[in-house]
Amino acid sequence: MFHRRWYSALGMALLLLVSATACKKDETPQEKVETLEDLLKQAEKSGGDDALVDKAVKMGDSAISTMNSEASPENENRNRRLFAFKVLAKVKDEAALNGLFKGVDDKDTEIQKIAREALKKFRTPASVTALIAKLKDPKTDYRVPLIRLIGNARNIIAIPVLGEQLTYADPKVRLAAIEAMLKIGNVAALEHYKIALKDRVRSIREAALRGVTQYANASMIALLKAFADRETDAVLKARAVALYMRYEIGTATFEQLLKKVYDHSLDVSVRKAALLAIDARFKDMKTTGRLIRAMKDDKKELGGKLADDILKLLKVRTKQDLGTDADKWIEWYQEAQKKKDDE
Repeated sequence: MFHRRWYSALGMALLLLVSATACKKDETPQEKVETLEDLLKQAEKSGGDDALVDKAVKMGDSAISTMNSEASPENENRNRRLFAFKVLAKVKDEAALNGLFKGVDDKDTEIQKIAREALKKFRTPASVTALIAKLKDPKTDYRVPLIRLIGNARNIIAIPVLGEQLTYADPKVRLAAIEAMLKIGNVAALEHYKIALKDRVRSIREAALRGVTQYANASMIALLKAFADRETDAVLKARAVALYMRYEIGTATFEQLLKKVYDHSLDVSVRKAALLAIDARFKDMKTTGRLIRAMKDDKKELGGKLADDILKLLKVRTKQDLGTDADKWIEWYQEAQKKKDDE
């Protein structure tokens, strides 16, 4: 009886042991869940392959936020930074912009290339609309690269919000806005160029003057003259004068041009421009006589600032070389006119 009970108990124990072993074999081991930090540690070895990048992208917003931080130039771990840019380059929305902007001018050429190439995808109309919304947000802390990105998209819908940037205290923002409008190249920016012509920063006024140059016409003459009158920088002043003279000279009569030649209150560059316009547009003998008289008057009354220029023109027009004596030129002219009248 005892042995029968003992065998029964032993059999039951063996049965339970076998059942437990079988159950253990059927269990599927739980897979290890990789965290973002795990991925970053793996990336430290090589910068991260495509599979690792894809895993990070799938982690969503938290991963993007971390990658924007890892993209900082202050991050001394080059492979982690490189991995961050690879991840951000695959993100399809504007959440990646903060990090990507950090690589646009990076010293690391590989990172710079990844960042610049990735930013090209934000040039579509839909992306530009989203970028404009970000630019309107006063909390945006990467305003200058954002403005440049908008300019590269060359979409005229951005001009109004770019014009709004001219009110910012930071001159880098104002300059970036003007340069972006120059890239867009639409007449709608003209009103904003007019405002920027009064900016206290020279580089901004210079950029605005380039913008005005694109649309210089009769309506711009007064604007350019006013700018030239108040401009303190000699180079910008001369450019403005040249711009409005280009239009005025192109439509001026002979007498109007000659008046400018004689007007010693004008900058000498303006007088020379008028002189060249006379020579180019009026080829008759009478004009040659007026130029000879102007050369004499210039030497006698106006300080001789144009005498040499007039002499060069006369030599080409008449195929004569009578030197700098204006009286000899007058004698030649009178003889030439007499011969013409006798014919």
